[in-house]
Order: sequence, then C-alpha cells, then structure tokens
Amino acid sequence: MADKNQNGRTPDEKADLAIKAMVGTVVGTAFIPVKIPFALSAPAIGAGVVAIGLCYGQNLSKEEAGKLSLRFVKASTIWLSGTWGIQQVFTMFVGATGVGLPIAMALDAVVSGAFTYAIGVTSKAYFKAASNNKELSNKEIGKVFKQSFKEAKTELKKQRAHQKLTN
Repeated sequence: MADKNQNGRTPDEKADLAIKAMVGTVVGTAFIPVKIPFALSAPAIGAGVVAIGLCYGQNLSKEEAGKLSLRFVKASTIWLSGTWGIQQVFTMFVGATGVGLPIAMALDAVVSGAFTYAIGVTSKAYFKAASNNKELSNKEIGKVFKQSFKEAKTELKKQRAHQKLTN
C-alpha cells in the first residue's frame, strides 16, 4: 500500500487531482474564441507536471517540466501528428470562415483536454517509476501517452454528448 500524507492521500491520488486540475484549466481555455489558448494552457500543463513530480518526491523547475512534456510528446509524435493535424486543419478552416465556431471550440476542447490528460497520466507513470528507481523507455512512454490520449478523448466526447442532452 502506498504511503499516505497528512491529508490521507497517496501519491497516486494527489497526482490524479493534479491531472484533473490541468485538464479543467486547458479545456476552459479552449472556449476562448481567439487564437491564444495554447499560450494560456502551456503554463497550466507545465505547472501540472511539476505538481505531479512533487507527488512522487521529484522537484522539477517549470523548464525541466517543459522538457519532460516535450519528451512525452516526441515519444508518440507520428501517431499524435495525424490526430492533432486533422484538428488543426478544421480549426484553421473555421477561423478563416467563421462557420461552425462552436463545433471547432468543442473539438479543440476535446483534443486539448485529451492531450493534457495524456501528459498528466504519462507524467504520473514516469514519476511513479522513478520513485521506484526505474526509468520508462521512450516506447513505454509513447504507449502510455497514446492509450491515455485515446481514453480521455473518448471520455470527453461522452461528457460533451451528455451535456448536449441535459441542456
């Protein structure tokens, strides 16, 4: 059983809370109808990676967290580029025409939220392994990132569909 801190939470539970905060912030920025959401979400992602590291006793600077996040993304670049590229083309079309802006914003929220979740889950796996004196290979990192991205994308789409039904 994992050690609990004074609040009664394990490192995994604390990391899960940090991941939720990261995703919530980034999904919120996706609904800002200007071309700056990434500038707002990148610091949230970096701060989240730092917070997750702290859950496992790893103290990183925001710069180190950014480099680590980049490593996670690079480990799944070929797969991710196709997913991200399709979304970016659609977003550029909407930006140029104005047609379908709410759809584009919702799509951006799903993809950005899934991306952020994947960074968070991969960070958790990375730091958890490091706390046990193990290092994840790029192949393992890519696998965790890809799987968690797909899981989050599916879950966020379900949540969006549920919100449409209740509104």
